[in-house]
Amino acid sequence: AAGGVVTYDLDFPDDITSNPTQIYQVLISGLGTGPTDLFGVAAPLTDDVLLQDTIIKAYPSPLSNPFGSLALDGTAQFTATFPAGGLNALVGHTFYLSAAWYEQGGAGFILRGFARTQPITIDA
Repeated sequence: AAGGVVTYDLDFPDDITSNPTQIYQVLISGLGTGPTDLFGVAAPLTDDVLLQDTIIKAYPSPLSNPFGSLALDGTAQFTATFPAGGLNALVGHTFYLSAAWYEQGGAGFILRGFARTQPITIDA
């Protein structure tokens, strides 16, 4: 594979992003769409090592900006940069991506929900 940069757009509905203190966090599973209980909320991802890593923000190196503040309109972007041949060993594998959104409250952030899971299959 030639490699390159893939840009992902996140767009949360206005009714959940009216507060300017909202943040997002991309979560990834290599096994499926769950659900998995995270802090009392059903995450649409299967629990695995990759999900646990992304929960603690230990992201695979190709990802850039997989967490941060949502824009006032509820949008955000993150990218994945792959070197030529960097995905050859993963051809045919499907990863499942979702994004959590949090709202500032009290002493920290409160998990409010998840975006619908998007499967991404690595193609040759």
